[in-house]
Amino acid sequence: MKLHNRDIQKLFALSKLTINKDEEESLSQDLSSVLSWVGSLQSVNTKHIRPMIHPVPLNMFCNDDIPPENISLDNALKNAPESENNHFLVPRVIDQA
Repeated sequence: MKLHNRDIQKLFALSKLTINKDEEESLSQDLSSVLSWVGSLQSVNTKHIRPMIHPVPLNMFCNDDIPPENISLDNALKNAPESENNHFLVPRVIDQA
């Protein structure tokens, strides 16, 4: 699968990241290569392979329930692009009827 520069630009816009033209071309080639490799996995015959929940056995363990230190409201809000009245402002997703 070939990624085009517009795909990379859209990905970076959605991620709120910036990229220059040189990085864009290099990243386009790298991601296209990864997507081609992942696409080749589609041709693997798994008809007689039982589905697994986990590919490796997991040993479950429990940690002590110790609450972590909380981040201060000021520190949390200073990393936000926008805030108002001690709340994060996020883009509206659903319009009210």
